[in-house]
Amino acid sequence: MGSVAEVEDKLAIQELIARYNFALNFGDKEGWVNCFTEDGVFECPFAIFKGHTALRQYITERTAERQEHPVRHLATNIIVEVQGDRATAQFYLLTLRVHPEGMQMLTTGVYHDQVRKINGSWRFSHRKVTLDNTAWASQVFPQSYLEKSFLAAKQ
Repeated sequence: MGSVAEVEDKLAIQELIARYNFALNFGDKEGWVNCFTEDGVFECPFAIFKGHTALRQYITERTAERQEHPVRHLATNIIVEVQGDRATAQFYLLTLRVHPEGMQMLTTGVYHDQVRKINGSWRFSHRKVTLDNTAWASQVFPQSYLEKSFLAAKQ
């Protein structure tokens, strides 16, 4: 099964994944940014964001939309492999949109994470999410964001 330290590291990384999702869903901008290393990368189908400045800009722009169109990001089947102060994690994503009358499934996908332990805390150094479809995106993101994001991703 592994050493006690390895089990503790795996639990800490699973908690990092949960903190990331709660911060994203409830608009905790600094909490979300602090889930990443200073040079951390978030890669999604719409764009790539590198470093705390770009990550902060992304989450700031997205927070108002999260208030208007609440979503829940659910992580499941988490696999974590720890090697010293580095680790990888992969898991399934289920994204739901909150409506007064109930939940709507938006998409599923897979996260692939590279994680580093810095000063005793685990942080994402590279997060890549691959979504099974993006047809739902226009329900959550403004058209101007999608156009800008898809153009940036093609460059």
